[in-house]
Amino acid sequence: MGAAKHLDPGLWPVVTAVLPERDNGCDWVRVVNPFVHLKLSGYRVWTAHQIKTIQHRPDVIVLQRYGVKEPEMVSWLISDTHAHGTAVVIDHDDDNRLTAPVQEDLHVPEAHQWVRDGMARADALTVTTEYLAARLREENPHVVVLPNLVDPDQWRLPVDRKWRLSQRIVVGCQGGITHLHDWRLVSELWPILADQFPTIDFLLVNVGRSPDWLTALRERLGPRLLEPKWLPSNQYQYNTAQVDIGWCPLEPTEFNRCRSPLKWLEHSMCAAPVVASPTLYADYIRPGRTGFLAESDDDWLRYTSELIKSASLRRRIGYQAKLEVERDYNVHDPRQQEKRMLAYRDTWERARGEPYGRYEARHAGEYEHGSGLAPATVGSWFSNRGGF
Repeated sequence: MGAAKHLDPGLWPVVTAVLPERDNGCDWVRVVNPFVHLKLSGYRVWTAHQIKTIQHRPDVIVLQRYGVKEPEMVSWLISDTHAHGTAVVIDHDDDNRLTAPVQEDLHVPEAHQWVRDGMARADALTVTTEYLAARLREENPHVVVLPNLVDPDQWRLPVDRKWRLSQRIVVGCQGGITHLHDWRLVSELWPILADQFPTIDFLLVNVGRSPDWLTALRERLGPRLLEPKWLPSNQYQYNTAQVDIGWCPLEPTEFNRCRSPLKWLEHSMCAAPVVASPTLYADYIRPGRTGFLAESDDDWLRYTSELIKSASLRRRIGYQAKLEVERDYNVHDPRQQEKRMLAYRDTWERARGEPYGRYEARHAGEYEHGSGLAPATVGSWFSNRGGF
């Protein structure tokens, strides 16, 4: 899929995304990688890690996970941005009004309230799934679904497999600390599979904590349990590709229903078949064609056993899933790129009450030659009040 042809930059707004400073996989998938390919296609998009460092005047600011130091700054931030004639889009890949069960001890009601305030005051919200969009329309009617996308180029890894930690069949799952509650069944079912199939290994990535069940699992599986360290966003594909059969267990909680099927997308890019919970994944996986849905312990054991025993079944399901993911969730796809830019342009036009092309033609003289950016009049574009 090539870049969009004959793109007229004047028809599309200048968009700058502001990210938290630390590396995070969510930022990479939701903003950084999509913006790289938008820019390669000719769109005027930029990213920044501090809003006060922006030296041009964007038409649209995209905030990924806020990144502010003080809750009350969200309201001020949106007001100040609007004062510059710039629209504000806030991106959410979870329902940030909710707390994962494993993080209940970190629940801060005040923080959840300023998340709601930000949602309500933004000109639009962008989210990962239709389910999440329906929930967040409780706070703001202007919600656009921009699904997570994959970059096939990043999944073309060396074929010699020498970088693998194990040359045997590996069953594995990966995710952040919020998955600890979902992974309890791993401690119960993987030992059963280990006894049944003594020549396979298991893998967990980025657990973050060591609950009792994980300590027991380490003792039970010994060196057959692989725990590679977390890799940065431009290298984590090597961890995903360690796995031949991916597990995606999710408890049926509202927090989990608001997630996205990212792990299925990623395992599919490695042509690794997935066994997943129906929570969330039932909307994406075609059972027996692009993965399996497990509703009971017996399902998890049966489907995994079938995949372990049959290399042809692994190949058929893995490659069919890869084909569909590359077709439907490809960051190179001009249709996906235009959908994102239409969301930003529609947001700007609704906030300003005029077509963007007419506005851009009127102000074309303000843009620096060759850059397509309007410079700030004094210092940085944004008021220097700190916070980002």
